[in-house]
Amino acid sequence: MSQNIRIKITSGDRTEKPPFWKGVRNGLVFFGMLFGPGIIADSPAMQWAGFSILVMIFALALIHEATSWMTVEEAEKKIAEIKAGH
Repeated sequence: MSQNIRIKITSGDRTEKPPFWKGVRNGLVFFGMLFGPGIIADSPAMQWAGFSILVMIFALALIHEATSWMTVEEAEKKIAEIKAGH
């Protein structure tokens, strides 16, 4: 039975998750930037535009996450390239 193992190589800068409240704050600021102008202007069209941008960003994030993984063979090749370069 063959397992489908996928590996993701990250740099040292991105290995730690941000603190919970920092993530909450960033999320609220992000949503405020997208929906705030529409709410302030009382414009449903601007709110829908903010929602559309949010959906596109979410889709791009999902695509990036799905394509940033490697198979074991690809990871070994990448590690060999990194070691050869240093």
